[in-house]
Amino acid sequence: MRAHVGDQLVVGANRVGIVVGVPAADGSPPYIIKWQKDGHIAMVLPDQYSRIVPAGKPVAAGERVAAGERAAAGEQATAGEQVTAGRTPEAAE
Repeated sequence: MRAHVGDQLVVGANRVGIVVGVPAADGSPPYIIKWQKDGHIAMVLPDQYSRIVPAGKPVAAGERVAAGERAAAGEQATAGEQVTAGRTPEAAE
């Protein structure tokens, strides 16, 4: 797993953060993450349930995000919204 500043780190199905720092020159973990829900900044060592979404790419189709977290760059989502690949978040039905 390699990341760049501006990428999104998705942990599980509902925690999204923006990579604000990559201390290793080769882009390997740990990463400095700003969590979208509360703005908390932390150094994170991703586990097998985490993935990197390149900057500007939407979160995977069908993924749900937590309240206040961004589903894709510039798109605000609310709790329970369904994310569809390449589209803005829509309320789950």
